[in-house]
Amino acid sequence: MAHKNIHRLSLLLVLCLSAPLFGGCAALESEMVSARTAYTQARYEQANVWLDDLEDDQGDMDPAMRADFLYLRGMTAFRLGHRTEALHALAVAREVDEQGQGLLEESERETMTNALAELVPNTATFRAREEGEEAAPVSAAGESGDEEAPPAESSSGSANPFH
Repeated sequence: MAHKNIHRLSLLLVLCLSAPLFGGCAALESEMVSARTAYTQARYEQANVWLDDLEDDQGDMDPAMRADFLYLRGMTAFRLGHRTEALHALAVAREVDEQGQGLLEESERETMTNALAELVPNTATFRAREEGEEAAPVSAAGESGDEEAPPAESSSGSANPFH
């Protein structure tokens, strides 16, 4: 059994080391390490530069690396105050993580869940909720309170004014 695992590891190592000839995983992995290092050292602007360079390479990433990239992209954006970008990247990271059945570390998943809870808007909008923004009041019908009320019925009891 151990021989089989060593064989698989050797094959993976050979593929990754030969991949730079084809623009492969060694370069991506190196840039991901640089992005993660900058992120963990709270150098978010620098992490963002590395992540910008990796953006177009998502198609070349395996699911685990893509989940990690999206997590770092989202959390870096979150730390920099780019809330809508953070919402998008973290929502996609969550989907990739769930499809891969737990590609992220548990602590990353917990951090991502907390950030998403803060970012997900309470109304129908394309943007993330701003820091400190309260939830919109919800009526008994389940609609937010800032929408117009429907027109009142006419005295004839019919809602259609053309009858």
